[in-house]
Amino acid sequence: MWTWVWLTVWAAPLSPSQVVAQAQAESPLLIGARARVQVAKGQQTIADRWIANNPQLGVEWATDVIFDDEGDGILRLGLQQQLEIFGQPGLRSDWAGLLRASAEERLRALELQVAHQAASGCVNLAGARRRRVVAQEAAALAGRIAQVAAQRQKAGEGSDLELSQARIDAARAEANFASAEAEVVRAEAQLSLLLGRRIEVETSTFSWRVPTGSISALADQAQKARPDLRAAARAVEANHAEAALLSRSRLPNPTFTLGLEREQLHLHGALPSSGEDFAVVHSGWALNLALSVPLPAWDRRQGELEANLGRQRGAEAERAALSRRAEIEVESAQLVLQQASRAQRRYAAALPEVARSLAWMERGYRQGELGLDLLLAQRDRALRTRVEAIQAEVDQGLALIGLYQALGQVIGAEEK
Repeated sequence: MWTWVWLTVWAAPLSPSQVVAQAQAESPLLIGARARVQVAKGQQTIADRWIANNPQLGVEWATDVIFDDEGDGILRLGLQQQLEIFGQPGLRSDWAGLLRASAEERLRALELQVAHQAASGCVNLAGARRRRVVAQEAAALAGRIAQVAAQRQKAGEGSDLELSQARIDAARAEANFASAEAEVVRAEAQLSLLLGRRIEVETSTFSWRVPTGSISALADQAQKARPDLRAAARAVEANHAEAALLSRSRLPNPTFTLGLEREQLHLHGALPSSGEDFAVVHSGWALNLALSVPLPAWDRRQGELEANLGRQRGAEAERAALSRRAEIEVESAQLVLQQASRAQRRYAAALPEVARSLAWMERGYRQGELGLDLLLAQRDRALRTRVEAIQAEVDQGLALIGLYQALGQVIGAEEK
């Protein structure tokens, strides 16, 4: 008899910085970029070979045995090798190395993007969870107001319409709470999809450092740190390396052939002195050396050089555009963060007053000092202020992530 025991192991919740780190390591979005890096590595391995083409070994045998009973024949062995001249192997290796470096930098840029998506997901999840708390408290408050309305109606102090309004408001608050629950589920699912597995995230605290420095200093950091800028620079260098290789290869590469030949002939004739017939078999070896050059030898690589020139101009324009974009993004991200932090501080200062206002309104309605319509209007205003304060915190977090992204840095990396 077998007894099956099922054990469930619950993983500890991840901090936002751990989510960011694991997203960089595990996200399915990075599979394609990593495969392209692997392809570039393989191409560099091929380019690093001293001889690009393998030698060719040829064997040839010719005989007239079908047409002549004696069967004269020739056996030829040949070894051919094309050689690249004027430093082409080294130039090809340099070109492949730059293509690999560009692919690696593009991978780092995508890893940075995924990391910031993960960080943004954590911030949005934290906001959704806090809005759920507000919605839950609003539903509880609406339920208490409906109970008070029922007591007032029973005591003859309130009308049936007032009770109906209170019950409708309570049902609406419960529906809002369900919507807030769904928002949390969606935010958690987005993070799980980003990592490719179900995760639990702890979002009660964030300890991300705010980058400091002047706009010009931060812009200089971005120019050095952003992987998309480095990838664009490597692409420009790779196009120049390709142009150098194409220029060197305009002259045709020679092919050398080393051959060995053995010939067997049946000779017939008559001796001059006696007139007697004779027949001998002659065989011998011969060594052959050959040099061949492909034709035509003019206008070679002209089309490839023109295409490369177009790619060079495009790559240089892309690098210049990315450089200007980085400067603008750093400046705007810092300004957005400053304004978002200012808004968050203003809302944080108003929240204690909002809590006191809600308590006063509920007590005033219980004591008959405040009507239901005024209570609901003032309550909605107070709750809206709390939700706006949460959104201000979310906006502040997203603005900080945007600044890190503009700088080309991974947020939370200093906590590792």
